[in-house]
Amino acid sequence: MAENGSQKVFVPDLFVRAKEVTFDVVLGELGLLDQLKIVGDEIRGKCPLCGGERSFSANPVKGVFNCFRCHKKKDVVDFVTFYRKVEPKQAAEWLVSLLPPAQDVVDDQPELENEISALGLSGREVRLLQVIKRANARCVAAMFSSSFARVVEQLEDMARQIVTEEIAKEFPDTVFLEAGE
Repeated sequence: MAENGSQKVFVPDLFVRAKEVTFDVVLGELGLLDQLKIVGDEIRGKCPLCGGERSFSANPVKGVFNCFRCHKKKDVVDFVTFYRKVEPKQAAEWLVSLLPPAQDVVDDQPELENEISALGLSGREVRLLQVIKRANARCVAAMFSSSFARVVEQLEDMARQIVTEEIAKEFPDTVFLEAGE
């Protein structure tokens, strides 16, 4: 049963639905995606479970993860169970909460199935395209945040300069050190 406000709601096929959530979504929700890198169709880097450098890999398409240091591996439900230190059922309920409501998924299915059959794409190819779409969205977000970081840096420099000028007006004998001194 998943929480819905203060009520519990029965979710049919809880674990099957939970495994529909891909690792890129889970790692993003947990705030771990920034410390990992996408390499091909895998997400790799420092293990969020044991901290092992370059020992972790997750495959959103296959829905599995592996750490070569702590030897933990399996699926998305197990990862959330280990990471959040909860029971598998609680992990599955949390994962299902990340999915759109079942009704929305069912309504979109016939249209999506028609598009897939028209293109002749397999389920794996469709999932890979979805991963690529999310990766592109992350790249755009990273470019935006990078631009934003530069603007913030410029504002900080301007604020530092204004503060320095104000101090120099009030205390003309003050000697300011240059950055790096």
